[in-house]
Amino acid sequence: MEKKKKYHFLYKITCRITNNYYIGVHSTTNLEDGYLGSGKIIKLSIKKHGKENHIIEIVKFFDTNKEKYLAEKEYLTEEMILDSKCMNISCGGLGGIQNKDHYKKFMLAATNAFKEKLKDSEFKQKFSETCSNRNKKRIELGTIKSWKETCNWTGRKHKQETIEKFKVSKINHGIGESNSQFGTRWITNGNENKKIKKIDSLPNGWEFGRN
Repeated sequence: MEKKKKYHFLYKITCRITNNYYIGVHSTTNLEDGYLGSGKIIKLSIKKHGKENHIIEIVKFFDTNKEKYLAEKEYLTEEMILDSKCMNISCGGLGGIQNKDHYKKFMLAATNAFKEKLKDSEFKQKFSETCSNRNKKRIELGTIKSWKETCNWTGRKHKQETIEKFKVSKINHGIGESNSQFGTRWITNGNENKKIKKIDSLPNGWEFGRN
């Protein structure tokens, strides 16, 4: 179908709010079709900041569909992909996640987008209910164990090998700087007790020690 389109071009979309950009190719018979990319991250950006805050500019037109993909592959390099402002997750002419750096970038963007959604109390509650209902269904189907089955230790105990590992991991734990109270001391005002860092000045009306 793309071969029958009249226009083939390479474009760049820039978000007015973040200055993040997206590179892509498109074929169309109508240059005013409102197309703004198909990448996952650019879609999240448009959803968050609105279409009106994304500017699209045509970098170059091509005579054929094949030429536009070749140009995208040449233009959208791996160096550009790793640019923190670039919203593409793979090199030009290719689809999907190509390596660990691309995967990390995609996951970070997805995580940040989800965190933004969780700020909406209605979405957060709905998401919580959905997860709860989904897990209840999975328990009924026997695909996962219930919380009681997983966490109830009645009649169970750790293997001796595990106990020895615990002991080793606790050696020197809580001594010196590894102690959460290291470098602090008690002070009191006669009614309240609290801890301050040893390097901090003693507040007015307080004295060292505990009541």
